[in-house]
Amino acid sequence: MGYLLEKINRELRRNVRKVPPEVMKTLTDLPWRGNVRELENALTRAVILAKGDVVLKENLPSSPTRSGPSPTTSSRSKRSRRSTSSTS
Repeated sequence: MGYLLEKINRELRRNVRKVPPEVMKTLTDLPWRGNVRELENALTRAVILAKGDVVLKENLPSSPTRSGPSPTTSSRSKRSRRSTSSTS
């Protein structure tokens, strides 16, 4: 998580350095379907919204994932439908 925070700070030219234990626990307990990219997006949002150098729980998204199929599943379904229709 430290690496991502450093990277985000560098990209956004921010200086958010602290992630309290309760925020870290929230981040590690959430189901990140999108894996590291989704975590990075949530942390980027938190850094943007942070006032000062601390990420607060209120800076985190309320839900890490959208409802519905994951992008991977959706892409596979589209490919499957295309290949099925092209063979007909």
